[in-house]
Amino acid sequence: MDNVIFKDIISKLERYCDYQERCSFDVISKLKNIDAPEVIFDDVIQYLEEHEYIDNLRYAKIFTSSKFSNKRWGKKKIYAALRAKRIDSKDINIALAKIDENEYYNALVYICETKLRNIGDIKTNVNKKKLLNFALQRGFESTLIWQFIKENTKN
Repeated sequence: MDNVIFKDIISKLERYCDYQERCSFDVISKLKNIDAPEVIFDDVIQYLEEHEYIDNLRYAKIFTSSKFSNKRWGKKKIYAALRAKRIDSKDINIALAKIDENEYYNALVYICETKLRNIGDIKTNVNKKKLLNFALQRGFESTLIWQFIKENTKN
C-alpha cells in the first residue's frame, strides 16, 4: 500500500475521531465507507489506539454515561448496544459499574412514574404488564421493576 494513501486515510480518521468519541467498530465502519483496502484495517486501528484517538474502554464509559443520564437507558440496553459495537464484555462491565445504584433506581422510578401518567393506576394486571414491558424495553432488570411495582401497590 502506498504510504501517501495510508497517511491520507489516517488524516481523515484522526479528524473523524477528533469530532466525537469513537470505538474501533466505528472506525472500521468508516474505513469500509471510504473504500479503504481491508489489508490496512488492523494497522489503522493500531495507529489510532497508540495515538489515543480511539480507546474502547473510554468509549464504553462515555457511551454508558451519556445513554444513562440523557436517555435513561437501563444497564441491559446499554450492554446490548455496546456489544453490538463489538466492545469487550470486560470493558462494558467496568463502564456499567460506574453507574451509581441509587441514581439507577431513581431513573427507573422516573420512567415508571412517567409511564404511569399515561396508562393510569398500577393496580390492574394489564397496567402492571404494560409498565413491566415498558421498563424492560428501556433495559432495566425485572427484579428492580417488580420492586417498584410492589412498593407502589401497597395499600
